[in-house]
Amino acid sequence: MKKIIQKVLNTMGYHLIKTGNGDNDERYTDFEELHNTIWKEVRNNTMTSKERIYGLIEAVKYVSKHNIEGDIVECGVWRGGSMMAAAKTLVRLNDTKRNLYLYDTYEGMSEPTGNDVDFSNKSAQAQLDNSTKGEKSIIW
Repeated sequence: MKKIIQKVLNTMGYHLIKTGNGDNDERYTDFEELHNTIWKEVRNNTMTSKERIYGLIEAVKYVSKHNIEGDIVECGVWRGGSMMAAAKTLVRLNDTKRNLYLYDTYEGMSEPTGNDVDFSNKSAQAQLDNSTKGEKSIIW
């Protein structure tokens, strides 16, 4: 069946490429070894997706390459995986003079106030009140 599917896809110009190794560590063909290495080192300490870690690494590379001054701040650290990715990228680029600041409440978010609204001016409290139980943790 697999060969039939591959043959049909090949006639349409598509080619299947196996990128995973079976241990839930799929490798993206557009990721450089740097991205895959850092992801493997931080994945157990972050809720940030592999794709967003890629974006973070690229942003840190850009800031470093263009000598943009300043420190790096993360708000809502959890286990620090995203900042670990930033730090590991900076070390690999030999850019170690920046300060890294990590902030977290360590207790979850405070109750929303009247100032907590989204881009369409919908209150955070209304969004929480109208969410389903499983959705509430995502919105929260």
